Amino acid sequence: MNTHKFTLNQLLLLILGFLLLIGRSIWEYLLPLRPADYKGIIYFRDILILLPATILIGSVLIRTKYNKSLSRLFDSVIIKIRRMKNKPIGITTILSFIIFVECILICILVFKTRAHIWDEANYLFQAKLFAAGKLWVNPPVVSGDFFNLRLIVLTSEKWFGSFFPGHSLILTPGVLLGISYAINPILTAILLIVTVWAGSRLFSKSVGLISGAFMILSPFVLFQGASYFSHILTAIFFTIAVVWILNCNLSDRWKPLGIGLCCGMVLLCRPFSALILVIFTCFYWILRAKHNHLKIKIYSFLSLVVIGILPFITLFLGYNFCLTGNPFVTPHQIALPNETIGLGVHTIKNTLINLTGLSVDLLGIPLLSLLPFSVYLFSRENRSKAICLLTVFYIIGYGLYRNHGLSYGPRFYFELFPLMLATSGRGLMILPNYLFPKSKNTKVIIVKFIFIFWITTLLISILGVLPSRFSIFHQRGVLYNIENLVTQSVKKPALVLISNPDEKRIYPYMAGFQLNNVNLDGSIIYARSLLGRNKELLASYPKHNYYLLDVKKRLIIPYSPCYELPSWNEDKEIL
Repeated sequence: MNTHKFTLNQLLLLILGFLLLIGRSIWEYLLPLRPADYKGIIYFRDILILLPATILIGSVLIRTKYNKSLSRLFDSVIIKIRRMKNKPIGITTILSFIIFVECILICILVFKTRAHIWDEANYLFQAKLFAAGKLWVNPPVVSGDFFNLRLIVLTSEKWFGSFFPGHSLILTPGVLLGISYAINPILTAILLIVTVWAGSRLFSKSVGLISGAFMILSPFVLFQGASYFSHILTAIFFTIAVVWILNCNLSDRWKPLGIGLCCGMVLLCRPFSALILVIFTCFYWILRAKHNHLKIKIYSFLSLVVIGILPFITLFLGYNFCLTGNPFVTPHQIALPNETIGLGVHTIKNTLINLTGLSVDLLGIPLLSLLPFSVYLFSRENRSKAICLLTVFYIIGYGLYRNHGLSYGPRFYFELFPLMLATSGRGLMILPNYLFPKSKNTKVIIVKFIFIFWITTLLISILGVLPSRFSIFHQRGVLYNIENLVTQSVKKPALVLISNPDEKRIYPYMAGFQLNNVNLDGSIIYARSLLGRNKELLASYPKHNYYLLDVKKRLIIPYSPCYELPSWNEDKEIL
């Protein structure tokens, strides 16, 4: 095979590849705002993996005398991929099964099937309430400081969760069956199917399958799918609503109702996301109607959307009224009264932090993760412009949220995740057209380019991001499986007081809180140790055996009401 000179586009491709190698250092230098969890994830691994990948891209896409054997390899890969393309249902099923297994393994091996921050524990607490047929329970017989957890609302009359009911309702069957940890992995498999469907409906079957193939590698979705967060469920209905919004005609009747129903489910899960979605829907269709002179039909269309969402609004207001006594005051507002909407001094800083985190979490490679997505945003297609508009709405909307200074994290953008994967897949397909406009084998180049990109992402995720994430979550310390440890060391009925001086870092009581039932009448009850006040708690449980558990030291000893500060004996029952 003869060599030939590099074209300008081909040289730009190689330069881009090498810039990506040093992009991490530039990114760190320009954005010192980056949170600690996102620092140090990929440094030398970037170079070790991206350098050969860049050389590989250059040797495959550019005709040189060195790529003869590689071309044969990729020709066989292309043939197999084309055959797989004709079986989208089978491939989607395999991908959904793979992502379910990935999420369930992370949930069991990394999270130990437990909630790892307060938000998740809140959802689980609400699900237990619903499983017991209740919206709230009476407060504990002693001070709530012994049993309550951050974000759980405790008043003189009621004890209930502060989050919105949609996701907890879906967790409820899992609580009843004892497999609540499996609900989000199942939902993640469904989300992958919805993502493939969205890519296929918005662009093409190829884009849909590409989106699913990259989704199984994304640290963003894998760790959300292994958690108890509501983002997975919200993303399912959010994505379906957006696809119908962009594919719907004004003559349709069932799709506007479907859009309303999906918006309603988003409302029950994440009301602010629903607000952004409704604003986008109205803005998009009013602009479209104005352009096409269809003002009368647009109002009919929007009225059907409203009819679809009304039952959920009624349920939402009724839920608020039952818990707070005011339909327009949510439990969330009681738990976090400082959460407001508006401009704050930290708005721009927080947005930069969240976008930085998103660039890592999306596919694991800073800058490269968002490259195909950004390329596609320059496309002239109407759907591209609409998704770009929705992205801007989301970034601005959550930039105005929590204006008091808290960085809410990139997970608040998660509802955009399937659409970003779809647009990234489309961007990957059109990028070679920009780089090689005169090539006669553009389709072959596209397949090679996407395959190499997928392999590179796979290596980055496996060798770089995922091990770092495992380490981060283990360090948070709530992953001790204290249930098995305690049951082997205590005599029932038991009251276990959890003590640890490092409350903020390892959340020790949260590990025990998840094991209590909502009525606090189990054979083993976990409470927070409050030195100087524990006698008050012990007096309320006179028939129980008392133990003190130090999660940090992994030590449990009998606890006597005769003294408040037992002396530790390192030789006794070390866990």
